[in-house]
Amino acid sequence: MSHGADGLEGLLRVVAPQLEELVINVDVQPSVMLEVDKMKSLKRLEVRLEVRCGDDLDYPDLPLQLEELSIRLPRENQLRCVERMAHLRSLRVIDYLGPEMNFAPSQHGALRWLEVGFNAKRKNTMMSLIRAYASSVQELHIYCTVSVDYHHKAFYFSDLGEELGACGLHALRRLVLVRPPRDPCTKQLAGCLLQCRTIGNSLPPHVQVVCQMCHKPAF
Repeated sequence: MSHGADGLEGLLRVVAPQLEELVINVDVQPSVMLEVDKMKSLKRLEVRLEVRCGDDLDYPDLPLQLEELSIRLPRENQLRCVERMAHLRSLRVIDYLGPEMNFAPSQHGALRWLEVGFNAKRKNTMMSLIRAYASSVQELHIYCTVSVDYHHKAFYFSDLGEELGACGLHALRRLVLVRPPRDPCTKQLAGCLLQCRTIGNSLPPHVQVVCQMCHKPAF
């Protein structure tokens, strides 16, 4: 389901009892997420929240029965909800801007697919989230750049391979490096390949490391 912002709250109240999948393609207000939190049948949610300079909005929790979640600009309380989602199989978290967080190892073992897009200032939170699901994640996508020049190293992780190698990613089969559209690796193929290989050297031999943009594997 996809819908504009106007009248969305009222529509959600009507369809809430039977809705299992919800995709909202506009920035949503807390009032909309209040209705989402009430949806007890919802299994898949794709949403992006809103950020106002100097006025952080207070968003409610997320439904705990979700099996797939894609969220941009999540709040701290919502990421805490993720820890309690026992049936979550797929998780995409982009642009978390809150305080640093630490996550305990997941006790559920359900998550198989994970994508993270955190800036370098929140690398510790990103790595903690990866470690929390290290025992079950089979495919991991990480938003990172080849170049150190893009947005003043905002998404450049020089020691990513070593950090991932220490995470205990025993179930991992594939690592995908996601590139910013404005920093295409097509203009720096040698650096992209070297980055893939360097990261791959820190992971078990069976893990495939590939760039999402140029689709070049590490080996």
